[in-house]
Amino acid sequence: MPTPTQAEPLPPAEVHDESSVAPPRTLRDRFSPRPRVAWFVAAAAALLLTVGVTTAATSFARPVEPGVVATVPVDPDAKWSDILGERAQGSVIFEDYYGLTFVRSTAFIGPAGPEDGCLLAVSTKGLRSATIDTGFGGFSMGCPAGGFPATVQFVIDDGYPDALRERFPTGTAMKLTMRGNIVEVRVDD
Repeated sequence: MPTPTQAEPLPPAEVHDESSVAPPRTLRDRFSPRPRVAWFVAAAAALLLTVGVTTAATSFARPVEPGVVATVPVDPDAKWSDILGERAQGSVIFEDYYGLTFVRSTAFIGPAGPEDGCLLAVSTKGLRSATIDTGFGGFSMGCPAGGFPATVQFVIDDGYPDALRERFPTGTAMKLTMRGNIVEVRVDD
């Protein structure tokens, strides 16, 4: 038995062919600047996380547009008033909405075509009693722009029809968006 101060002899080293032994990996080799799949996966995950957080933060920061409270269809029986000028192809009058009438006309300023007319909001009473001499006192007009549909928006005040002010109080913001043969109504108090 060897004494505690004596070291036990090591077994003889095995001899290997140099081509079968893997070279030792150094710290520098492990963190080489050469791209590796793991680095790409980590970078892609970090990018996706950043995009997700940014998108979520931006969507919470933007105000949400109020929802549609009503849709107003075309009035197939409406008579075209001379005060509106000559009726161009695709021009229509929508049903009365609390004393407002919406008119789509391709003859108004804006792009021509039956689907691209401008939207006009007028007093129903004013439109029905209008003459060339008195006019009809339109409230607002909007035309499409690029991919955006024709839109009219305003804040209801004392100049708007009584029926509209009974339904929506003075100070209510109203947005009208024409989508084909429908006008979508949105309100925001």
